[in-house]
Amino acid sequence: MTTVTFGTACASFLASRTIVQVAIDNEKIFPESSRKLRDSVYMDDAVVGVDSISQGIKIRDELIYMLKNVGMQLRKFAANNPKLLAGLSSEEIADSFNEKNDDQDARCFTRHKR
Repeated sequence: MTTVTFGTACASFLASRTIVQVAIDNEKIFPESSRKLRDSVYMDDAVVGVDSISQGIKIRDELIYMLKNVGMQLRKFAANNPKLLAGLSSEEIADSFNEKNDDQDARCFTRHKR
């Protein structure tokens, strides 16, 4: 089975369990990204915090790779630093973040300041 039919009682469990399995399957290759995938997903959203721009781009690219390999496409990326969105197409970036908008509360791939 390669499709989760939404509207069924088990759909949210199956989707969530698939994400967990992707993280487990990639633990040895991408340990940090696998942990973030497993610990940072709620329903169909992932909120990931990083310590640097380079770490954020690395994790973003690894998450894209891991999920693409199982037929899942990440989209609607958002960040509080535009450098974290570099290299993504406009279709992959959340509409409200295509332009700098400091008033937005939602943050994905947020760079934590120490």
